[in-house]
Amino acid sequence: MKWAGSGSRPPPDGFTPVEVRYMVSILLNHLVPGDEFGCGGCIGVDTELFDAVVRYNDMLPRPVRLVLWLPANKRQVTRRLIDLADEVHDDDYGLIERDHLLVDWCDRLLAFPLRPEVLRSGTWATVRYARQRGKLEGALVVRPAPAEP
Repeated sequence: MKWAGSGSRPPPDGFTPVEVRYMVSILLNHLVPGDEFGCGGCIGVDTELFDAVVRYNDMLPRPVRLVLWLPANKRQVTRRLIDLADEVHDDDYGLIERDHLLVDWCDRLLAFPLRPEVLRSGTWATVRYARQRGKLEGALVVRPAPAEP
């Protein structure tokens, strides 16, 4: 199965360890050896999920393939992920085009928005597109982790 991850940039003080563990545990509970995981490679949720799959792959007999869909503007891209990916799509995509290509490629989307749905959010635009396509029946949209106790 091909999984895609989408999510927000971290808040100014970064994601808490609880938030990171929460997002990563949801992704890893869905992946099985031989699956593929793709994302946009940007700072925030993309990087946290990608790094988790890299660590997870060290324990598998058949790793999860890592695919990056990079935007034309690399300002928000975590560049070290490029060297870790099995496949990189880097054709000067605009952000919306890149997100649409990622959704068209995957079978299921995991989205981690930081706030309720808003119009001017790349994560929510990606979720809306996935729902419109109909191929991602019930795109999984996960709210942020509860606050640390």
